[in-house]
Amino acid sequence: MDDIIPKYFLENSAQFGDKERQNIFDVSQKYSKGMGRRAGEWHEDSTAKEANATPEIVSAAEKYLGPVYSILLNMSAEKFVPE
Repeated sequence: MDDIIPKYFLENSAQFGDKERQNIFDVSQKYSKGMGRRAGEWHEDSTAKEANATPEIVSAAEKYLGPVYSILLNMSAEKFVPE
């Protein structure tokens, strides 16, 4: 957050301090699709979704998303060096 936000999203004179960091943290705790009865805090549900996925869904995900996921996983293992 301290490298990416100031270097890529702020003008040179913009402030990025404790208040701004706290705002980002507060927003990240909310469910992004939460509207109406779905509003509220975000809760991890990937494990349940994976456990309930049909074999066809798993196969399609591996076929279409697997290569991209592998690329992103390799990229995340590299050390990020901001420009």
